[in-house]
Amino acid sequence: GRKCTVGALLSVRSAAPHVVTNLAYAYSEVGVVNAEVFDTMAEVAIETLRDFRSGQIATLARAFSKASLKHEKLFSSIGKEVAFRCSEFREQDLQELLASYDRLGLSTLEISRAVRARQAPDSFYSDAGFWFVFAVFVVVLFAMAGWRGAGGGPLALL
Repeated sequence: GRKCTVGALLSVRSAAPHVVTNLAYAYSEVGVVNAEVFDTMAEVAIETLRDFRSGQIATLARAFSKASLKHEKLFSSIGKEVAFRCSEFREQDLQELLASYDRLGLSTLEISRAVRARQAPDSFYSDAGFWFVFAVFVVVLFAMAGWRGAGGGPLALL
């Protein structure tokens, strides 16, 4: 049979995220920790990580952590991808990712920052309501300035 190589996994490029995630999950579930196969899966995952769904990324991280494989380059790539696409991740996926990083003793700083930014309330100044009120205020201010400039004012009406 064929060996599990980067070329073999990339030969089904459109299915690579699905294949890599399922292989990693299956190997970790049955306790088969073949470092060469996991390294191959990591290389393919790093190359195709943009094609992974958020749940697949969380499952992949969990599989590597369950196998106690601390693949620095893979987890660095996952951290960057999660930070970039944080809004796509369900809360459960993010918790699973953080737990996987913790189990391996990896820094969760990048993911934690993205999660905090996602949970932070929007800035008051980015709210459309603020800008509407501000625009009305400016229009009223200019209208009053124009009214006074034309000799108007509250006493001119008497």
